[in-house]
Amino acid sequence: MKSLYSKINKELNELEIYKNIACKDCGRKYPETILNIEEVIHHNGKKYRCVNRQDCNQAKKKLKL
Repeated sequence: MKSLYSKINKELNELEIYKNIACKDCGRKYPETILNIEEVIHHNGKKYRCVNRQDCNQAKKKLKL
């Protein structure tokens, strides 16, 4: 089931409307990471976050150094 959501999010990230949106935690954008846009649209999420939370947390730690 996770691969279906990853595929949907990848397709959403490729759309022109979502090109300049960055993760609210680590600040990375689409080519570098895949954002969980499906969560924001379908589940009324308030923040755009990375699909892979572990990589997001590591990138956030690197930014603080």
